[in-house]
Amino acid sequence: MHHIRFIIAFLALSLLNCKPESLENNQPSLPIKKSFFNIQYQKSTDTSLDRAERLKGARLAYKEADKGDVDSLKIKALLELTKLLNMEHKTDSALIYSRELLHVARQNNDSVIIGRAYFKLGYYNYEKFILDSSFIYHNESIKIFELLKDSLQIGRNIEILAVIHSDIGNYSVSDELAIEALKFYKNFDKPVYNATLYNCLAINAKLRQEYQEALYWYQKAIETTTSEKNKLVYLNNVANIYKKTGDYEVAIKRYESILENEKIISDPKNYSRTLDNLAYSRWLLTKDPVYIKECLKALKIRIEIDDIKGQIMSNINLSEMYFDNDIAKSREHAHNVYQLATQINHAEDRLEGLALLMRSSNTPNSYNNYAKEYIYLTDSVKRAHEKLENKFAKIYFDSEENRDENAALKTANLEKELKLSQSQQMNTIYLSLGIISIISFVLIFMLFRSRYQKEKLEEVYLTETRISKIVHDEVANDLYKTMVDLESDNSNKESLLDNLEQVYENTRDI
Repeated sequence: MHHIRFIIAFLALSLLNCKPESLENNQPSLPIKKSFFNIQYQKSTDTSLDRAERLKGARLAYKEADKGDVDSLKIKALLELTKLLNMEHKTDSALIYSRELLHVARQNNDSVIIGRAYFKLGYYNYEKFILDSSFIYHNESIKIFELLKDSLQIGRNIEILAVIHSDIGNYSVSDELAIEALKFYKNFDKPVYNATLYNCLAINAKLRQEYQEALYWYQKAIETTTSEKNKLVYLNNVANIYKKTGDYEVAIKRYESILENEKIISDPKNYSRTLDNLAYSRWLLTKDPVYIKECLKALKIRIEIDDIKGQIMSNINLSEMYFDNDIAKSREHAHNVYQLATQINHAEDRLEGLALLMRSSNTPNSYNNYAKEYIYLTDSVKRAHEKLENKFAKIYFDSEENRDENAALKTANLEKELKLSQSQQMNTIYLSLGIISIISFVLIFMLFRSRYQKEKLEEVYLTETRISKIVHDEVANDLYKTMVDLESDNSNKESLLDNLEQVYENTRDI
């Protein structure tokens, strides 16, 4: 019989495992070579390697994981690949792979990776200056990490939202968000994140022309950060404040001290920024065109590393520096500012480019054209900022409303759970009382039964004792008397028979 059951079970399992060919993928996944994947992934995370080599390793690791269709390894490779692509200024590719990361995470219902994918999509959209998309993705990431109660990740998302509001001129909102993010960081030893928020607060103060306030926050950022690279950025920002307020000699000394740091040579973005600022500050102090060469050197580095925002800044400075001596070159650099700003869709820098073009224009007609576009773009920027503010406010409202609905739903669920718990507790109490009652009844029954049995035993004992006493006192004495008579007189048989008969009668009575 057991053999028959085993055969039936085996056949059933065989049938369940036999899927129709139409339900299978036409081309099954190829087996993954985990050793190859691990080697390439290790390359992607090895900071001692050249970044291009690391990126190549990340690509190969993802390709291997995708070939074998192993989601856990795909996620691992995509997290590194997207980061490296962005570091190499391949933001479009970083966005494509971030969407793939989100897709894989959703298929696996992995909330943590979904939240991280939303963060990456938000961050890379911000790098592309697509602020509305960035805002939406970061807000979605916040929702995920709120459910997961991950304060650190909530803070990181709010940090980017603070920067976005700063970029569109909502400085007070940006300040509020930066301070809120700092609260989320308070239980974590993350000085780099804190310093970034101090830097945001400083930028807001600078743009409001509150320069002492800006210096205060920049100093806090410098004292807080553990990143040497970020510290150089903040020191540069402090020097920019002195340049902005006309204290060029102090600014120059600070730029020079930054360039003395050996680590800045390995950071071309910071090096070119500082070199450009130093040359421009020296020119502002002396108006000597000799410093144009240093600005051109900085621009060349920025072109080589594809630093568009840096190129815009260099061209703004060069347009200003050429204005008195070579108006054609001034106009050329102003045009570069306008084109680069249009390329990255940065309206404020386009306005800066148009202002420089108006200033360096050589005909009234070109001036009027630039002026018209400047006025139109100014209105467009204003409307766009208002639109973004309204959109952000709506997203905030929807998010808060959803949070309220979720909170109400949670409260209702808690109430239901409480009632259910109370009902279960009452049922448990009733069941316990019932069990206790039954046990008590059984114990009482057993107690009475034991007592009854004990009484019966005592009664038997007393009866037996009484019988034993009677036998001892009556029968035994009669038998003894008869025995004595037999020993003394063998002839008195009648008397002996009477005695024996009496003993017999007594025995029967007993």
